[in-house]
Amino acid sequence: MKNVAPLAEDFYALEERAGLFRRQVAGVPYWHLLRFGVFKDFIVPKFVAFGPAHPDVAVASAAHRPTIFRRMANAVAGIVERIRFDPMLSFASADVLFALEPRQTRLSDGRRCSLMLDFFIDRLPSAAVLQYPLSSGYVQMPRGKRVFHVSACDAELGRTRRRFARRTRKETEAEATFLAKALREAFGISVDAGALAGLLLTILHRRAVQLPRFVRWLRRLGTKCVVTSVHYNLSNLILAEAAHTLGLPVVELQHGTVFRSHIAYNLPPNESVYRPDIFLAWGEFWKRGMRNYPAKTVICTGYPYFDHHLATCPRKVSREGVVRVLFVSQGTVGGALSEVAVRMAQRLPPDRFKVLYKLHPSEAQTWRAIYPALLGSPVEVIDGAERNIYMCFAESDLAVGVYSTSVVESLAWGLRAISCRWLPGADGMQAFVDAGFVRYAESEDRLLATLLDAVAGPPATVDVAALWVPHAADNVVAALRDVAGAREVSAS
Repeated sequence: MKNVAPLAEDFYALEERAGLFRRQVAGVPYWHLLRFGVFKDFIVPKFVAFGPAHPDVAVASAAHRPTIFRRMANAVAGIVERIRFDPMLSFASADVLFALEPRQTRLSDGRRCSLMLDFFIDRLPSAAVLQYPLSSGYVQMPRGKRVFHVSACDAELGRTRRRFARRTRKETEAEATFLAKALREAFGISVDAGALAGLLLTILHRRAVQLPRFVRWLRRLGTKCVVTSVHYNLSNLILAEAAHTLGLPVVELQHGTVFRSHIAYNLPPNESVYRPDIFLAWGEFWKRGMRNYPAKTVICTGYPYFDHHLATCPRKVSREGVVRVLFVSQGTVGGALSEVAVRMAQRLPPDRFKVLYKLHPSEAQTWRAIYPALLGSPVEVIDGAERNIYMCFAESDLAVGVYSTSVVESLAWGLRAISCRWLPGADGMQAFVDAGFVRYAESEDRLLATLLDAVAGPPATVDVAALWVPHAADNVVAALRDVAGAREVSAS
């Protein structure tokens, strides 16, 4: 089994060697739209034993089998959806259009919030949100802001797929055969060219439908600046192309860890129209994890959601000197990590240590089935939103994980951060280890030894100024006002 980092480097080399960013199908430079899916779904599973990133979502999707009545209800709902949430039927303008998946959580006071928006969007009066659905549908977005749904394109996608496939199938199949051969030669793996052709066809079809729609939407709304989060969402990539067609700037909000083997932020030298122009980073350090990204500049603004919790979740001293060890779960490695947590709880002296396991929100429904080792174990499992990850940091002394963003975030609360080097994906933490932020445990025995040496006490003194700039909400608002005010939308 390989680690992700060398796979990523081999992938970047293949992209340059084969000129993949220059290749076209049906006149479209398609590779930037396809590359993340190829790496994640066709290459990594051949070498790395990852689980699903969002287990609850995977189970919900698999269980969803709509009946004929449900399909009829969906058709009616689609009509209502078009009337309520189609940008073409809006009379409001939006100087700043946010486009994102609905990342939501519950605050310590019980309020639900959109964690990427709620802490600053009310200070941008001419702003709207283009929302992408979860598998369960759409969720409530910030109140008082105009919200549009990308599903306004769904009817056209369904109506035109067969016709589009007839026109492009031969070309997509030929390109998929080329790609399968290139991947086999570069990685020594067998790739299903038919599955690759189907993915390529789906991507090209979505672009053919969404691109002209998005251009019309941006004109209709008078948008001056597009802001994305998770820019490598396919619709966001297409939206970036639409914005660039009109000469509009595209800004990316940092939403998670950025490192050299995260291929979404590492590109060969290219002039891709799908690249954001500006990246609003949490701090200076994150620049190290990017190559040829973004197209123009990085602005360090901080993370408003993070700032909120730093102010509202002060660290609490351990009672009676008990060392509180917080395991930070993530779906891709949760099976193995949960078993490590149980073995640590069994081997550590119970009078000196308390082991907690914080589930990712997308594991809260399925953890009993997918992490059976936790059931009946000495580990305290935290599965509810009433104690979010930041509240857990405030009540812990060490954070143990693999490559989760939260492992790094724990530093701001003075926790000692440890990555389990022997588990898949831990190589993504290498830059943080090199900088002295995170410590690797090379084996389970070494992790145990590190924990046994730990004592409860004052927070660790780690300078995290390079990771998070303070006053984030002010900085984000100022940056977006500057970008949106720099030029008017093209009327062509």
